Amino acid sequence: MYRTRGNVVVFKRLDGGGRQWLEQLFRLHHSAVEAFLRARIGLDESVEDLVQEVFSKVAGVPDAESRLPPDKSSTRSYLVSVANNLMVDKERQKSVRRRHLERETLLPGEEDHRVCSLSPEIQALSGEQLDYIKQVILGMSPGTREVFLLNRFKGLTQKEIAARRRITVKQVEQYMRQALQQLQIAADELRRWE
Repeated sequence: MYRTRGNVVVFKRLDGGGRQWLEQLFRLHHSAVEAFLRARIGLDESVEDLVQEVFSKVAGVPDAESRLPPDKSSTRSYLVSVANNLMVDKERQKSVRRRHLERETLLPGEEDHRVCSLSPEIQALSGEQLDYIKQVILGMSPGTREVFLLNRFKGLTQKEIAARRRITVKQVEQYMRQALQQLQIAADELRRWE
């Protein structure tokens, strides 16, 4: 392990020379790789993780010691390329997740509230059953519906919802209880359809 600014970089077991090479590489190029990533990502916490990943990947490159002398500018360029590729991979993964979330079904007239992601359970529902669930949610009182959607589909905690809606946490709990009771009744009804 090599520590820098409270950050811990974990490398696979290296022999003495390999470890010294990697520590020197890290010491010489850590700030350049970090600056490159911060310039592109900003103050995101994931920058430190990406920096660690860069050096971990380099540690796994066969014959890295001979191919990447720490004091060469080409080594810095290589590290920045690895950082860029990792950043692109992470962005691609985020994009896939985002596209999955965008495939969620919207309630009519509720464009800012996502109702149901296309999870396997939802995909298994027939169109009729899905329409029924949407109608149950639309039939909830506005307060109950908003609290339910904020909690289940926006991921807000009950405390965050209370602050956002300027109500007490107890009221949020009551709204959630009402929503879940209505959905339980709907689920029981759907089971009878089968």
